[in-house]
Amino acid sequence: MQRQVVKVLDSFTKLERGIEASIAKFEALRSGLMEELAELECGQFGEVLKQGPQNGIYKPASSYGLQGTPIVRIDSFSRGRSDLTRGLLRVAVSGGEIARYGLEVGDIVINRVNTPDLVGKATSVRRLIEPTIFESNMMRCKLHHSAADPGFTETWLGSSTVKRYFLQRAKSAISQASINGDDVRDCPFPKMDVPGQLAFLKRLDAVEGQRMAEVVELAKLRQLKQGLVGDLLAGRVAVSVVAA
Repeated sequence: MQRQVVKVLDSFTKLERGIEASIAKFEALRSGLMEELAELECGQFGEVLKQGPQNGIYKPASSYGLQGTPIVRIDSFSRGRSDLTRGLLRVAVSGGEIARYGLEVGDIVINRVNTPDLVGKATSVRRLIEPTIFESNMMRCKLHHSAADPGFTETWLGSSTVKRYFLQRAKSAISQASINGDDVRDCPFPKMDVPGQLAFLKRLDAVEGQRMAEVVELAKLRQLKQGLVGDLLAGRVAVSVVAA
């Protein structure tokens, strides 16, 4: 009985290894695409900015509560795609403050103060369902959309090239680092037109879509394996049925 169970589990393990190898292949393809991007001639990020970088608003803890305007803080997003329509704290602000510090779809938000490995993390504003502002540890950039696509900009700002750049430019304090507007404006940015940026994103999204499909399949397989082990050991399913 135990030998047969082990044989069944070995077959699952082989399937797992195959999917893991496929995931690794797509991760290597993604890295290769990002390396292509890193080899392009670069100008400066400031060349594609219409406005900013602008620091966000500071509000004391007493201004936060269950009511008010959603505010994007340093822990509101990771690098890359983010959902800024939920999970945000709320703060009491005036109409004038909303006008000055309000975010719009297409804006880029960059973390100016954080731990050294996270300073400079960025996301693009993809969707809003109500007026939303950003806090003082963030900077907002508005792009010339004829020169830079927000999705491409988000991808580039999350690249290893930009991470290294901000790490070199950051001013360090105890457990924290910071960058300023000049650091952001001077950040390298590929000299690629918007059609080229969109074509690159299409290639990258295709690879990422395939990788995520494999990740989902691996999770399903492991869940099935876990449930099956319990059924086999409890005798709810016969080994001969599984082996067949």
